[in-house]
Amino acid sequence: MTGGAKFLFPSHWGRNHRKLLVVDRTAAYLGGYNIGRDYANRWRDTHARYSGDMVVELENAFVDYWNHYGGRPALPQPARRTRSREMRVHRNLPADMVYPIRNMYLEAIDRADTRVWLTTAYLIPDDAFVRSLVQAAQRGVDVRLIVPHFSNHIVADWLSRVTYERLLQGGVRLLRFENAMVHAKTATIDGIWSTIGTANIDRLSLGRQLRGQHGDPRRRRRPTHGGDLRPRLRQLHRADARRVDAAPARRSRLRGDSLPRRPLL
Repeated sequence: MTGGAKFLFPSHWGRNHRKLLVVDRTAAYLGGYNIGRDYANRWRDTHARYSGDMVVELENAFVDYWNHYGGRPALPQPARRTRSREMRVHRNLPADMVYPIRNMYLEAIDRADTRVWLTTAYLIPDDAFVRSLVQAAQRGVDVRLIVPHFSNHIVADWLSRVTYERLLQGGVRLLRFENAMVHAKTATIDGIWSTIGTANIDRLSLGRQLRGQHGDPRRRRRPTHGGDLRPRLRQLHRADARRVDAAPARRSRLRGDSLPRRPLL
C-alpha cells in the first residue's frame, strides 16, 4: 500500500501479498506459506523450492518491487535474463494496472479436457471465473475445488457461500477441508499444466494485490528444475481430498450448520 498523495490513485492501492524468498541467487521459494507460529503447525499450505532459471525470474520480481517502492539501498538487477520454455512467472502489478494471474487461470480452465483440480483459501470468484468453471464441468471435465470448511476470515466465509450454490448446480464439486485452515493456492489441469503461488480465487487477489504465481505450461517436456510439480500437486490434492467433509452442502440450499456463526474477530 502506497502512502502520501499517491494513495489517491487506485493503481497504488495494491497490497504486497507475495511469499517469496530468494537465497544467494541459487534457490528461490514461492507459495502460500507465511512466517509465523500458527502457520508452522496449524495451517495446511504448499510452498515450492526452485533452482536454475526460475531463480533469476523470481529474483527479478523481488528486485523490481523493492526498487519501485523506494526500498533502500536500491538493488541491482539480476546479471542475466532468462526465458524458460517450461515455466513462467506471472505477477500482478497494480501500479502498472497489469493483472495476468486471472487470465492465466481463465485460459488454462478454458483449455481443460479431463480435470481441473484447484485448492484455494478464499473462494470469492467473479462471474467470468464462475462461468469458466461451470462451463468446464458441463462439458465433462472433473472440476474439484478444495476450500477450508471455515477460514480465518468470517466475512470471506459468508461471501464465499453466495457462490457455492451456483457452482454446485453447475456440476462443480466443492470439498471442504476439515480440522485445519487450508491456505494453499494451487491448481493442476489435465496432468499437463500446474500452478503454485500466492493468489487466492477472489477479486482482491486476482485484480488488486501484488501477487506472484508460477505457471507450468509444459507438455511432456522433461523438467530441468529438479522435479516435476504436476504429479506432486496431483498427489497433494488427492491427499487433501481425503480430509474434507463428505457432504459439503445441499445443492438446493446451503445447510444452516455450514454457515459461519463465530464472532467477528
